[in-house]
Amino acid sequence: MTQKPTWEITFEKYDQDKSGSIDTHEFQALCFDLGFALSKDELVLAMKRLDLDGSGKVDKEEFKVWWQSSDRWEQLKLDQSDLYARKVCAELFNNYDVRRTGNIQGNDLRRLYDDLKSSGILKKTMTYEKFIKEADKEVNGKVNFREYVDWVLKQKKSMVPSKSTKKGRKDCLHSGCSSCPIQ
Repeated sequence: MTQKPTWEITFEKYDQDKSGSIDTHEFQALCFDLGFALSKDELVLAMKRLDLDGSGKVDKEEFKVWWQSSDRWEQLKLDQSDLYARKVCAELFNNYDVRRTGNIQGNDLRRLYDDLKSSGILKKTMTYEKFIKEADKEVNGKVNFREYVDWVLKQKKSMVPSKSTKKGRKDCLHSGCSSCPIQ
């Protein structure tokens, strides 16, 4: 008899309601039991990172991808600057994920690119095609939240500076809002 892989045993243990997915409370219990106490903000961001289809829960395949990742726990360890950067990324992402699917595609993706370009966040040499090639790692014509955060954090010219940055630029993506963290 073949033994189930560890990821599947773990998933089934923490899918307490046997729904076929792990909700926020179940994921929090899993992390805590394995020695990772996540703050409320860290938990929200961890769930958003793992939940690739935007369902609000982590299904078996999403869990498998995360569990089999060699840096799965490092993905959840966030210092204050990482936490802040991811929160800002989530806010920007949500501005363009108007249908709340966990993905940006089509015209919404093009609008995100155009706004990043016109605000000076993207280098002038960054074409839309290059942006898509770098950000759309699954090559499916859309960028999910995980792909977006990974892409943002890899950029040499950071979209998300430290908290000590000047606020309220006139070319702000948030129309010059006073709380804009983008310098």
